[in-house]
Amino acid sequence: MDSGDLETLTLVTRANLPDVNTTTATYTNTISNSQDQTDTNITADDPSETITVNFNTPKTVITNRRITFRATAN
Repeated sequence: MDSGDLETLTLVTRANLPDVNTTTATYTNTISNSQDQTDTNITADDPSETITVNFNTPKTVITNRRITFRATAN
C-alpha cells in the first residue's frame, strides 16, 4: 500500500440471535493501532463503526427435537 492509496476492508461476521422475538441489534466495533512512524495525514482517525443488524423472523422454529442425518460414502 502506497501513501495516499484508498483501501477497502471487508469484514465477514456472524451475529447471534438473542431470541426469536428480537428484530434488530446494534453492534459497535472499535479498533486501535500503534505505529513506529509519523503519520503525515493529520485528519482525525475514526476508530469506531456501528452497524445495525436486522433479523428476519424465522418461519419455523424447532425446539427439543432430535434430528438424525445419515451420510453415505461414495
